[in-house]
Amino acid sequence: MTRFTKTKIALATASVLLTGISGTASAFTGSFASTEPTYAQNLLGLSTASVSNTNAFTINGTVADSFFGRNQSFTIRLTLNGADFNGATPTISTSLAAKGWVVGAFSAAGNIMSIPVDPTPGATALGAEDLVQFAAGAFTVNNVAGSLGVGNSVTLDGSFQDPVSGNLLGSFTNVPVYSAAEATTTTVSTTNGDTSSRIDVGSTGGAGGTDASKTFLSPNGSINNPTHTLFFHAGHVNVGLTGSRSAAGTAATTYNNAGVFQYDAAVDTVDVTVKGEDFSSVSDVWLAANNDTCSPRVSLSGAAPSVISATGTTVSALVAGATGNDFEICMAFDGTTQIEDQALTADAQLILNADDTLGADLLIDPNMAAGNLLPLQFNGDVVNIQFVNSQNNVTQKSRLRVTNTGSTTGIITFTGVDDDGTASTGSAVMTLLPGHSEVVKIQDIEDGTGSFTGAMGTPPKGSGKWYLTLTAEFDGLEVTNFLRHDGDIIVDMTKTTVQ
Repeated sequence: MTRFTKTKIALATASVLLTGISGTASAFTGSFASTEPTYAQNLLGLSTASVSNTNAFTINGTVADSFFGRNQSFTIRLTLNGADFNGATPTISTSLAAKGWVVGAFSAAGNIMSIPVDPTPGATALGAEDLVQFAAGAFTVNNVAGSLGVGNSVTLDGSFQDPVSGNLLGSFTNVPVYSAAEATTTTVSTTNGDTSSRIDVGSTGGAGGTDASKTFLSPNGSINNPTHTLFFHAGHVNVGLTGSRSAAGTAATTYNNAGVFQYDAAVDTVDVTVKGEDFSSVSDVWLAANNDTCSPRVSLSGAAPSVISATGTTVSALVAGATGNDFEICMAFDGTTQIEDQALTADAQLILNADDTLGADLLIDPNMAAGNLLPLQFNGDVVNIQFVNSQNNVTQKSRLRVTNTGSTTGIITFTGVDDDGTASTGSAVMTLLPGHSEVVKIQDIEDGTGSFTGAMGTPPKGSGKWYLTLTAEFDGLEVTNFLRHDGDIIVDMTKTTVQ
């Protein structure tokens, strides 16, 4: 982030030339010597901090003004809209000084400044010329942070008055003198991510076909891929600048111009928080260099693995001073815990550190950027069934109708967790042809009889019902869940979650 050595931050403005508005014809104006860039809004935190102009601000008149030819005292009254004067010092223009005019005892209170301009003996009458100016650094204001947002401006109204009669001789309104723009850009996207990668539901994938289902990723999305990976490229974060890089390179710039803003490369960071539903299988999250493939792990955020919470993790990286950075958001898995399919998001927050010479309270961290990352998805269908009786219940017998609506023959693996939270001791596996359906009984699933190989096992009596998970090594699994009561009453209990 740009660092400053003065307590005054330069006032950023747009060059303006507005026609004055008054009861009489007037071209009384206020303008800057040249176009100035907008102020980097996120660098000013305290309303008490002063800001000042980098180019001279001049108040002038033309031959069209009613005060043309005047040789008597007059008063210029200035009103700031959205800020207060804070030590601003007006001076007589070079032109009027040569004619024998001077600025009197000016005063400022809050957002109003009164500037008396008086002729000395023998002074020449006013012409079409500059009247009063604020030299570079002399138009100082404060109390702007609370009223100025990105895209808004502090403006100035001015009037030319006769100090005796109080008549208004000319005016201008709404001259922008203090404009704001966000100096930084932060975006989160799926750029460069692994769009084809899927959690492999296959039971014979990996080298030698020994990798457990749902514990690895298939890089191209195929089921039972012999080439598995534990790395996932989830997306991309960009930390940039609104304007061009600083002309000062890696040195601190001297004013708060959004176009020459730069970060402090030694300490300014971006904190990226990756969020999901279940990170129990995640062993690491890190930020890699732009266009890195995430495999193997080459981290910009330290060699140690990240601290993984139940639902996500936060990682940080330093931001390059004059250019910003692009980072790849990478994840790794432990290879033993089943990877849950889930949506992933990320929040990216620029953190501007407290070593600025202006003090930490003068810095406002830019707004957090949020975005979607690529989701973690299965490469087959996974169906969860929430209400299935064990064969221990002899009066309400559960049956499942399973259908393969896909185009390929595939394996379906049945596992379960009972109401006590105990997982089934094994798994039952059946094969289903494309377009075929089959009604299966719970006792066949538990005992491994009928169409099944392998057995899911029977829960202890009193442990309640099953929460079943059916993992299909194909797309297009549909399941209907029935209870058959004594007396041949059949009830559809289907309440499934398809993943």
